[in-house]
Amino acid sequence: MIEYIGLAGTVTVLIAFTRKGELQIRLVSLIGAILFLIYGILLSATSVILLNWILIGVHVQRIIKLRKEKAQ
Repeated sequence: MIEYIGLAGTVTVLIAFTRKGELQIRLVSLIGAILFLIYGILLSATSVILLNWILIGVHVQRIIKLRKEKAQ
């Protein structure tokens, strides 16, 4: 079960690289980072948790900025 979450994260991040436009890339990457965060928590893997926690924050900040720019 845990391994499937990691694999889903991997596939999601790979899909993000096929998207066009930064907003699409960020949204799909955010989903991948959330899956990897869950994976890291289930494995008690501190490095995976830390990296993906930071990535989630970066993606969320950038998504907010992109949506504000688009609204103007």
